[in-house]
Amino acid sequence: MTELNHKCANLIIAGFGKAGTTSLFEYLSSHPDICGSAVKETKFFMPLKFRKPLPSLNEYSKFWSHSHGQKYLLDASPSYGFGGRALAEAMKKNLREDLKLIFILREPVGKVFSWYRYMQSTRLKIPMEITFEKFLEYSFNEIDLAETEFRDTPYSKGVSNGLYIKALPVWFELFGKENIKLFFYDDLRSDSKKIVTEICNWLKIDPSLIDETKLHQVANKTMNYRSGRIHKVLKSVSNLIPSSMKRSGSVFRSLKKTYNKFSQVERNDQMNAETKKNLHEFFQPHNKLLAEFLKEKGYSDLPLWLK
Repeated sequence: MTELNHKCANLIIAGFGKAGTTSLFEYLSSHPDICGSAVKETKFFMPLKFRKPLPSLNEYSKFWSHSHGQKYLLDASPSYGFGGRALAEAMKKNLREDLKLIFILREPVGKVFSWYRYMQSTRLKIPMEITFEKFLEYSFNEIDLAETEFRDTPYSKGVSNGLYIKALPVWFELFGKENIKLFFYDDLRSDSKKIVTEICNWLKIDPSLIDETKLHQVANKTMNYRSGRIHKVLKSVSNLIPSSMKRSGSVFRSLKKTYNKFSQVERNDQMNAETKKNLHEFFQPHNKLLAEFLKEKGYSDLPLWLK
């Protein structure tokens, strides 16, 4: 174990997107024994999913250059979950032996719909004229391409990223259940304090030191913007600002908060009933396999969508 290893993450929220990972990152980062990375999603290991070389670990350690002796260095890159064996093995090889992993599972039908709305309204990656049904058509067409051609698009990560049974086994194989904390999105939403307390106890740190004011805040919520054109311009400007400056700069955060307050409106569109039924039928056999896998690992208190 090198000194550099100890400057890199030993606590990672590795999955899954649109399941409360940003909120959990904010909750845990408020604990004095946990130092959150300079940007929530470092995505440092993601090149390995696409068969590209991994940068130097020294570059990874820079995400915690602001740390000052905390017990845990936290990275929240939920895209790691579907990163594949090569990515998981690289984390096993390059990071600390005591690495802890957190996974949050969300009912896949709701997750896919949330992903579509987020990519369309907030990230502006899907044109507004693309309906959810058309999005699903594209997404189903790219399920196999996401694996065979390592495609990385809003569509390839739609339906396929609800197939948890394809992702989880390798993590349990390499890291063991004792180093993995797995729970469900609905539990985080209904009682965030309970979930965070469980995580703190698992990490052997005092849960009372979490900033409870943050436990009532929802981060990264999907919203519409009053002016899509203005949002697109500001998004382009934001992409030019270094991630470290965004997190450490109080002026940037204040401006972003003010902009969101006056420009965002709640998005309340609903999924078509027939579309929802078809999606449930598609995911049902995959969910059944997932439930069997989790039961084998000792998880008995499963949500309704896994029963």
